[in-house]
Amino acid sequence: MYWTVRDMPDGGVIFPDSPLTTYTGSIRPGARRVLSPSPLQGKRYARAPLVVEWEATRACALTCRHCRPHPIPERHGAELTTEEVQRLLDEVRAFSSPPPHVLVSGGDPLERPDLTALVAYGRARQLSFTVRLCPTGNATPEAIRELAAAGFETIALGPDGPDADTHDGERGEPGAFGRVVAIAGWVREAGLSVRILTRVTETTMIRLEDVAKLVEELGADQWAVEFPVPASGGVGQRSISPWQYGVVMQWLDDLSQNAAYSVVAINGPQQNRLAFERLRAQGMPLARIRSTAEGRRFGVRDGRGMLFISRTGDVYPSRHLRLPAGNVRTRSLLDIYRRGQLFTVLRDEERLRGKCGLCPYRTLCGGSRARAYTLTGDPLGTDPWCLYTPWRKG
Repeated sequence: MYWTVRDMPDGGVIFPDSPLTTYTGSIRPGARRVLSPSPLQGKRYARAPLVVEWEATRACALTCRHCRPHPIPERHGAELTTEEVQRLLDEVRAFSSPPPHVLVSGGDPLERPDLTALVAYGRARQLSFTVRLCPTGNATPEAIRELAAAGFETIALGPDGPDADTHDGERGEPGAFGRVVAIAGWVREAGLSVRILTRVTETTMIRLEDVAKLVEELGADQWAVEFPVPASGGVGQRSISPWQYGVVMQWLDDLSQNAAYSVVAINGPQQNRLAFERLRAQGMPLARIRSTAEGRRFGVRDGRGMLFISRTGDVYPSRHLRLPAGNVRTRSLLDIYRRGQLFTVLRDEERLRGKCGLCPYRTLCGGSRARAYTLTGDPLGTDPWCLYTPWRKG
């Protein structure tokens, strides 16, 4: 390890603000480019991310298998205060114009009584918000209407299957599926957008076609398909194989062409390569590709175009890549993202190693840095799930 941690009573950890002693201290300079320039230069996101995810709290009454073995009934005392979150939102606004989108996650964000006030504060500063809700007793029609009045634009919900047997069995929470469907109806009644988030495991993968139909039935505007990072000893998580990952990714790309909603792969940057190859095969000029919904996502990956802020203010490249970069209580978020060593290295595709470093699509994709770190110990190494094989030209 290159840092020390301090344990917290709810099972989390706090990383000290020591960016110069993180893993990046042992990273060597990147190798010279060995292939022709990337076919399409993606945004470098050196100044501002597209999405800032803030973990409002870890408190939640549910005990989903993939998340925790016991409920966390109360918020922790080390969470960011209302005033600290307001300062954080001011910094997010200062990133760029338009500013990054703010994704509020948890735990159960509704456990924070100041949630609506904080969103109203951010909306007054031209920030846009999505909140990821848990199907707890806090999610009522009245609560949804309050979120709409505060300024939330999108509510994200997480059915992992098309029916109660699959979803509740995967989560280990009886009745969760029914509550998710009910909340989706309340969200539509409030005039908000619905975003469906589905985790892909060995259990849920075989029902993805049915989930795709459910997404349309629920009137969702987006389906976010998440590929959890494999973790040894993970509770209730049976990871798919690299071959299964490749099959699902190709299926999602095919689906995205005719679906009534947008399809986004979370922790699946290979979606960018597939989209680019498809659009080029259709004869679409590069300039037009850049302006498509797919093109605007090119180049986004852990630490490049995204960041994650924990409930205690620790900053990470993403929710999946838990390498510490600093803490907003002791260092500016803009400084951490723009000049922090970890983010600077992760944004530079010339530092990628192994197959990802040789790949002509490394600017568009770059592989999952979280998966590379988890499975190989090297955040700049090869994404072990990628089936694409680059080759030298000439």
